[in-house]
Amino acid sequence: MAYTSRLLSFDSDVLNAFRGIIASGDIYTYWGIPLTSSPKPWKHSIADRASFLFAGGLMWNGRNVPPKGEKLRRRGGFPTWSWTSLVDQITMCPPPQGRERVVDATFPRFYVQDGSKLTPIRELLERALESSCLAIPEHGPSIVVEGRIAEVYLIPTDSALYYEVYAHALLMESSLRKVHGGARIDGDDPDVLSRIDHQPWQAVELMPYDEFRTWMLIDIHGQSARRIGMFMQEPAIEDGVSITLDLPTRDMTIRIE
Repeated sequence: MAYTSRLLSFDSDVLNAFRGIIASGDIYTYWGIPLTSSPKPWKHSIADRASFLFAGGLMWNGRNVPPKGEKLRRRGGFPTWSWTSLVDQITMCPPPQGRERVVDATFPRFYVQDGSKLTPIRELLERALESSCLAIPEHGPSIVVEGRIAEVYLIPTDSALYYEVYAHALLMESSLRKVHGGARIDGDDPDVLSRIDHQPWQAVELMPYDEFRTWMLIDIHGQSARRIGMFMQEPAIEDGVSITLDLPTRDMTIRIE
């Protein structure tokens, strides 16, 4: 995203300036995460696709290259799951070319705190479509995710903020337990980096595509969590056969701030 290479006068400008840029198009966003790029042709079905599109918008990475004159850091007041929280140049991770999304009951569902109740992301989009208003109000920095959660271990590599991912600490020497694709960590949070290879981490499955999987890495504290990075799981080729490691998962509902 070329926009994220700009130097802003104030952190609070990041969301409003982005909205100004996209105001001329038919793009609905929530905390900067697109819910659709063109809602009009999908008027009767987009509500069912809202979670899918929101998951796609969560597939971003920082490049560890902040705008000139800035340092790599988190912005206060913005949710960690949104790219707006990171002072860095952001890249979006497109779905693998030529791959079909795996449709099953474990696809994540997203909710926001709307007053005293949890409201599905799709309902926010339905309301916006009915009112023809592109500005969907942010109800707070938290989202609630229902989906599959895996536990993984991260091992540093020679590349800054890039980590190998393993499914079990005791088998990290074995390529059979290695997730091909690797992980990127957001920013340079010293608390996260000091613990990164000393404990298990949780990952929310965002989007399954055939043998590919996309995961958001999170740091859980009590009943809530924050995003710390993501990884794209790719198949390994062994003896000409494509093999994808099945990570052990459990169904879970977690609040991410």
